[in-house]
Amino acid sequence: MSTTNTSDRIDLMDQISVLSKKLHTLLCNTYGNSGESFRDLNDDLQDVYMWACADLAGELEKAVTALCLNDEVKA
Repeated sequence: MSTTNTSDRIDLMDQISVLSKKLHTLLCNTYGNSGESFRDLNDDLQDVYMWACADLAGELEKAVTALCLNDEVKA
């Protein structure tokens, strides 16, 4: 496995930041006052919404893993 350069590391960190903000925003709409609207959606829409959240979480996990592997290779 080759190490990534500084530009690749910054890209990964930017990707992590964007993905985490998207996921946070989506999840904020599932509880509290916003959650009332979410719970009013039909079951299929709720499933698709949560599926989108799970996809973002998976992408976030991959990006974090890539960043961590990069750090391990450099150590």
